Amino acid sequence: MPDNKSTSTASQHSPEKVLRVLWSLNRGGAEVRAVDVVRNLDPDRVRVDFVALSGKPSEMDEMVRGLGSQIHYLPLTKSFPIQFWNLLKQEKPVCVHCQLTLFSGFIMLLAWLARIPQRVTSYHNMYGTAREKLSGKLYASLMRWLVRSCATDIVAVSEATLDHCYGNQWRKDSRCQIVYQGFPQNNPSREQVRQVRQELGLQNGPVIVNVGNFRTVKNQIRALEIFSELLEREPNAHFLIAGGTHGYEESEINFAAFQEEVARKQLTGHVHLLGPRHDVNVLLAAADLMLFTSITEGCANVIWEAIAQGTPVLTSELPIVDELSRYMSGVTQCSLQDENNTWVEAAGKILARSGNEILRQKLRNEFEAGPLNVQQTCLNYEKIWTGRIPAPALKRAA
Repeated sequence: MPDNKSTSTASQHSPEKVLRVLWSLNRGGAEVRAVDVVRNLDPDRVRVDFVALSGKPSEMDEMVRGLGSQIHYLPLTKSFPIQFWNLLKQEKPVCVHCQLTLFSGFIMLLAWLARIPQRVTSYHNMYGTAREKLSGKLYASLMRWLVRSCATDIVAVSEATLDHCYGNQWRKDSRCQIVYQGFPQNNPSREQVRQVRQELGLQNGPVIVNVGNFRTVKNQIRALEIFSELLEREPNAHFLIAGGTHGYEESEINFAAFQEEVARKQLTGHVHLLGPRHDVNVLLAAADLMLFTSITEGCANVIWEAIAQGTPVLTSELPIVDELSRYMSGVTQCSLQDENNTWVEAAGKILARSGNEILRQKLRNEFEAGPLNVQQTCLNYEKIWTGRIPAPALKRAA
């Protein structure tokens, strides 16, 4: 297919419009980072509106509207192609950016047919691409072909994610690049940390935290098993679980199983199920260790959110950790194949030094100097969305 990519010139009167297509604006790593970008863009230059294919309101909708963005609810019914086509003709965006791993192919096709100048596919994780049945494999192959044929830019949150979703030949495709998902550091005050510890009754003993929804890939049951064995060494320890189900059946089943396991192991007094939280940065700063047992991840944002707060992390083996550890320390990896006692040994060593404020400040400083700066992420995306190099001043007025 011919490429109708063009470089646009900045309007003197109105910002250039981007339509970002996702499933919903429920709290999740990719969704929160998408909102962070909107918050830190210059609204006089670029405006990002969202297309939610769930067709339903979600957790961050009002926050997004407060930032000046619109949300278009377009459920995946038979009329979706016509509705999306009409939206493109009505809104006339300079860019359509889709972050749905496989369905991006269809979105890129519609955007190409509508002659949208910039058409961006971004990959945020390494699950959702595998298909067992022949029909599923054909669908996945077709969607990948449409992305390669119709997208002007192909972005991923890590090299490993792009290897998985596109193949290692991406390094020879000039449309492909890595854009790390930067975010504000937002270090809380000591008083905020004290208040949350008081709220949750965390006055004594080490505090372990896990942040994430209850998708199967997050593997919180394994984290609970490890914490249960850690309690034998640290009988006053607490385990904070921040994250919800967002109404997804898979997550609801996993959450119920997690609750049953907490009751079976008689851990109710030690395990705190907090649900979705707006103060994750405070929880991370209040913790002595973040325990992360995910099966697979794209950028594993929450690991670096913990480092931003000076909190060390014990995690499963993830390619993104190897990729970013050249910039930031404080992350220890164990294999999911290792016995629980191997994880407990590693956790004990980390906890023995986690109270060292000098070491915690070192982690905060490394994050600040590293590649996860939200302003750099905004600069990268504005260049991709508009086809031009933006000026560096991108701070939204308070």
